[in-house]
Order: sequence, then structure tokens, then C-alpha cells
Amino acid sequence: IIGRNRGCLMKGNIVDLDGKVLGKHNGFWNYTIGQRKGLGVSASEPLYVLALRKDTNEVVVGEADKTFKEEMIVDNLSWTVKAPDDKENLIVKIRSAHQGTPAQIFFEGDKLRVVFEDPQKSIAPGQSAVFYRDEIVLGGGIIN
Repeated sequence: IIGRNRGCLMKGNIVDLDGKVLGKHNGFWNYTIGQRKGLGVSASEPLYVLALRKDTNEVVVGEADKTFKEEMIVDNLSWTVKAPDDKENLIVKIRSAHQGTPAQIFFEGDKLRVVFEDPQKSIAPGQSAVFYRDEIVLGGGIIN
């Protein structure tokens, strides 16, 4: 199997935000940000996947309130029309089934910092973000 020698098929730890080991996993690629079921750990409150740490082979979990973020960074930007203005207010979708939510954008070199009007749940690095002005698709990028 591809990657076996690089350690990507190795078992790893499921940890909380403080690094406390709560359980083991058979591959971090089996998990997605925001996942609640099938974690293989028990706790007094439901736990959700908050992060996948490829460098340490860890799955980070926490309570529901920890799944919300006020901002994100987007790179690999591609615009279908002229790039929006810095500090412009747009509608941003963070996954295909997402309705879109108001956010303000800030250009930081070749990246974009997106600050949401209301915190958003389960922002997943590697997924696409799409930017809209009214109903017009302006472009998108990859959530970092």
C-alpha cells in the first residue's frame, strides 16, 4: 500500500486540546473535521474532531463549542472576475451544503483572512471556500 513506509498507515493518538491521550486511531485520514460519531472514545459530553495533525499523527477532539471559529485563512486564490476589495463584506460558503454567511475579507499577501459575522462550525482545512457578491460567484480558494 502506498505510504506504508512513510508512517501514514500507523496508529496514532486521539487527544484533547491539552494533549491528553483519550484513545487510539488506525489512521487520521479516517476522520473529518466536525465528525462526532465513530471516534472510539467516550466522554461525559459528545466529542467532535477539531483538527487532524498529520505531523504528529494525532486526531484532536473537543466539545461542540470548540468547533466554532470566528475566522479562517484561505490561499490558492482564484478569481472569476476582478478580485474583491480589501475589507469588503461578502458572502462566503465553506462547504458545498453550506448556505453561505456574511464575512469581511482582508488580503494578507497572496492569502485572504476571512472574518465571519457569526462564528462558523467545523471549518475544514483543505476544503474550498467560495466568495459571492450578492448572487455572483467572485472566486474561491482552499481553506488553510
